[in-house]
Amino acid sequence: MVCTMCMCLLMCGCLNVQAKKNGEKEVRANVVPEYYVAAYIWPSCHDDPMGHEVLWPEGTGEWEIIKKGNPRFEGHYQPKVPLWGYELDNDPQVMEKWIDAATDHGVNTFIFDWYWFNNGPFLEGCLNDGFLKAKNNHKMNFYIMWADHDVARNYWNVHRYKDDNSRLWDGAIDWENFRIVVKRVIEQYFKQPNYLKLDGKPVFSIFSLDNLIKTFGDLEGTCKGLDYFRSEVKKAGFPDLHIQLIAGGVPNEERVEQIEKLGVSSLTQYNWGGPIYEDYVRWNVFRNGMKRFLSLISRMHPLVGMIRLVFLIRHRKMWFI
Repeated sequence: MVCTMCMCLLMCGCLNVQAKKNGEKEVRANVVPEYYVAAYIWPSCHDDPMGHEVLWPEGTGEWEIIKKGNPRFEGHYQPKVPLWGYELDNDPQVMEKWIDAATDHGVNTFIFDWYWFNNGPFLEGCLNDGFLKAKNNHKMNFYIMWADHDVARNYWNVHRYKDDNSRLWDGAIDWENFRIVVKRVIEQYFKQPNYLKLDGKPVFSIFSLDNLIKTFGDLEGTCKGLDYFRSEVKKAGFPDLHIQLIAGGVPNEERVEQIEKLGVSSLTQYNWGGPIYEDYVRWNVFRNGMKRFLSLISRMHPLVGMIRLVFLIRHRKMWFI
């Protein structure tokens, strides 16, 4: 629901990753920065065909339900009204404002949530029609995070579906669709001059390792799937693929072994991950467990880097609290 740049900066997860300083001139910037500061974009505020059919029929994407926010107590500020108005995120002029606001405040990379449901793309308009058609998009990098999570009917429109939490879309796909995805992201995105590449390798982030494994049936099949992806990336002229995973869930050694076997390049977080504890003592216990998890990864596989999450406010919830 990041639908104005102000919201993006407040509601995204930001991360810093140390970059190789080589001083080479590039199309998107004068010098490779010491740090990439990135903001997640939840690209829901435009009229997507699939979203229009089953989620938001009014033609403004998720703005539809944001406008329906209801106050729960006296003085509760609902519905929240965006400072820049209900702008559509697939409008290149809107995106130009986002880019200027981001780069003026030190954010030099956008990470777009990217979806593939029911044998086709979902919510691509923000990236394809908004960002990529913005006249100033050369000012910053971008990459995509394949949000391969499952979606319940009431997950993105509780007003329409109320208590109906039955499955609307599965995050896992099949081999045929995976081949289509690989070709699509290489041609549409990796070949863009400002697509983020670390050591020349396009960065491709994946939300759910569990659903990735479901896509291929087991861990061995997933290794073959990622090897296929890497080979297609190399055929396209890149040295390799930088595979990034979202390190969510409860830390355990099995997960570490999966990460090692898959040849993952880096880990990050989309949000705090795992159980949503209201008790701060329990949060501290979980945080310490995550520290041990990351320490274990670094010992077992020192080539896996951790891209640090330095600031986060959950973007969806901000509208409803």
